[in-house]
Amino acid sequence: MDIKTKILDATIDECADKSIYKISTISIAENAGCSEANVFKIYKNKANLLYESFIYIDKKLIKILDFDLPEDIDSIDEFKANLKKIWEIIIRFFYDNPKYAIFCHYFRNSKLYDSKVMEFEFTANPKLNRYFAIANEKFSIYKNINKTHYWLACLDFSISYIKRIVEGLIPADSSTSELAFNIIIDFLSDNK
Repeated sequence: MDIKTKILDATIDECADKSIYKISTISIAENAGCSEANVFKIYKNKANLLYESFIYIDKKLIKILDFDLPEDIDSIDEFKANLKKIWEIIIRFFYDNPKYAIFCHYFRNSKLYDSKVMEFEFTANPKLNRYFAIANEKFSIYKNINKTHYWLACLDFSISYIKRIVEGLIPADSSTSELAFNIIIDFLSDNK
């Protein structure tokens, strides 16, 4: 593993343990096996380090979401079934990587989560964007909301859901998962 990746992993670990506001670049450097000067040489400042850590996680998620979706959608039920598959992949990713969920939760609730980050998240997976565009064209799923906001709200909800499981606030079972997914579907249905 290269030093850049070690620093990003150490940053994510530090944030998951202490929150985004209490991280120590000295501790991050120690855990990455380098000097604090190296951290700043590579990432310039703490804000950029946090931004790059978030993008690092996002790119991993995007990679596993890079699967083929249908070229056409015959029904809203087919769209919902594929949306559930997408959601379950996201949930599994964060469930398998709980520190990623905690880090992303803190980052998304910070001032660092800005339009530049949102734009990256929305445009990073063209297949998903195309699929959502097809669904919108056929079923007007975004009639009253901005399509970027809907997709990001789904991601945000997924991260918050897993964070609560990791913290032991809700059970990690299929009925809870089904309920959480239905909240996303209800949100979609309410905005038609």
